[in-house]
Amino acid sequence: MGKIVIELKYIWSVFLLKLDMWSVYRLKLIVWIISGILEPIIWSVLWYVTAQESADLVMSGAEILSYYLLTALMNRITRSWTFDTLRKEIREGRYTKYLLWPKGIIGFRIGADWSDRVVTLAALLPFWFIWLFILQSKGLFEVTISNIGLFFVAVILATFVRFYLDMFLAHLALFWVKLDGLSTVYWSAYRLFGGITVPLVLLPAWAFGITKIMPFRYVVSFPIEVFQGLISNEEIIRGFIICMAWIIVEYAALQVVFRVGIKNYESVGA
Repeated sequence: MGKIVIELKYIWSVFLLKLDMWSVYRLKLIVWIISGILEPIIWSVLWYVTAQESADLVMSGAEILSYYLLTALMNRITRSWTFDTLRKEIREGRYTKYLLWPKGIIGFRIGADWSDRVVTLAALLPFWFIWLFILQSKGLFEVTISNIGLFFVAVILATFVRFYLDMFLAHLALFWVKLDGLSTVYWSAYRLFGGITVPLVLLPAWAFGITKIMPFRYVVSFPIEVFQGLISNEEIIRGFIICMAWIIVEYAALQVVFRVGIKNYESVGA
C-alpha cells in the first residue's frame, strides 16, 4: 500500500510540473482549442446531412451530432503524446534519464499525459457543455444514470488501452530508430478504426465485427456507444473484457520489448 501511495505522489508531482510548463505554450493551446472545436463541427455537419438524406442509416441526425460531440471529448480525454515524445527521446539518446530515475518511466508518462489532457479539456469543456445542453434541451437524445456510470468505466479502461499501446509502439524505437512510417499507419488506423472519421456502427456488419477485436475501437468509439446506448448490456460486458485483455497484452508486450530492446540501446542519438 505504501508503494502505491509513493507512486501516486510521484505521478501528482509530475502532473503539477507539466501543468506549470503549459503557461509557456499559450499559442499551441489556442491552436488545439480551435481544432478541437472545428473538427467535430465539420464531421457532424457532413454526417448529419447524410443522415437527413438517407433512411438507411442506423443513427439519426441527432445521434450523429451528439456522437461527434462525444468523439471530440473522448479524443481529448484519451489523447496521449507518449508515442511521439518517447520514440524521439529514444532516437536522440535522451531515454537514458528514465533508466537512472528511481521511479522509472511509466509514472512520469502518466503524469505528463494527464497534465496535457486537463489543460485542453478545461479550455474546451464550456463549448462541449453548451452543445450538450442544447441537444438535451431539444430532446434530441436521452442520457440515463446507468449509461453515465458505464461510460466512466469505459473511459478509464480506454485511457489505459491507449497509454500502454503508445508505450509499446514507442519502445519499438529500441530496435528501429526511424518509426515515421509506423507513426503514419498508427494514426491513420486510430482515426479510422477508432471511429473518429466515421461512426463504426455505420460500417458494414463484417467491418464493424473486425473493429470489435482491435484496440482502437475501445479508445474512442466504445465509450461513446455505451453513453448513447447504441449497444446492449451483453456487448458492453464483452467490451469491458476485451479492454482488459488488451491492457494485459499490451503491458506484457511492453515488458518483452523493453527487456530485449534495452540491450540494443546505445544512448548516442541519431
